[in-house]
Amino acid sequence: MTYPFEQRFIFVVENLDWQENPWISLIESDGSELDSLMDALKNNGYTQEAVLENIAMLKALDSDNLITLALLPDYRSEPALAALKTRATEDVFAKAKALSQSSSNESRALAIKILSSPHQKTFYERSKPLLLELKSIETDELVIEQLGYAFSRLKID
Repeated sequence: MTYPFEQRFIFVVENLDWQENPWISLIESDGSELDSLMDALKNNGYTQEAVLENIAMLKALDSDNLITLALLPDYRSEPALAALKTRATEDVFAKAKALSQSSSNESRALAIKILSSPHQKTFYERSKPLLLELKSIETDELVIEQLGYAFSRLKID
């Protein structure tokens, strides 16, 4: 599975000097209120229309494909992770819950990133017990680190 846009676009967005996650800003916007972000992308050869088209293609990917892409081992995972974090649907919650039970530490860490996103507040009451259960049994350092971030973001003791 690959993204429906060029790898260079991912690299350019990842390397922007932007105070927030540029992917989430782009996904949640129609482009009109992101003049400085759009200007930075224009300076790298992307028109606003091209940026919005790339983001529309990202948003059109189904959850399974986004999860596959979010499990990539480097910066290429970021667009898919942002799309999953902002997609507060029952489907994404169910898939994150399933990932939290995976034997793969990368999959469990991804589940935690999704479940602890501020955009997933809809599922907070159902996510909290899953995260607490993981905390009680987890031994992998990567997953424990993600649990620490999650507990801090969600203000779980």
